[in-house]
Amino acid sequence: MTATSRVILMDSECNPSKTKQAIARAFRPGQQKVVYVYLLLATGTLEEDKYRRTIWKEWLSCMIFNEAFVEDPSQWQAEKIEDAVLREMVEEDRVKSFHMIMKNEKASTG
Repeated sequence: MTATSRVILMDSECNPSKTKQAIARAFRPGQQKVVYVYLLLATGTLEEDKYRRTIWKEWLSCMIFNEAFVEDPSQWQAEKIEDAVLREMVEEDRVKSFHMIMKNEKASTG
């Protein structure tokens, strides 16, 4: 499948890893083309809510397992983030609180 240049996701998954795996299938050894990924969503539906929760899970996972973001929360400043959904989450107050919780937990355990 080295000639694939488009990935169209017709349904959002609750598990972000499944979506990443589906996209990664297009990036096989020998792939020379730029791969475009399209996710088809209907706004104002449960599907959109499921997608937002999935994005939140992915971001949360990144925050927990990537120490660089915990040590330096400025890396997640909204103006540096190109993804609109992720930028919106960073701008929310609960995200700032999450940064504080993670820093305090890390300081107390280590």
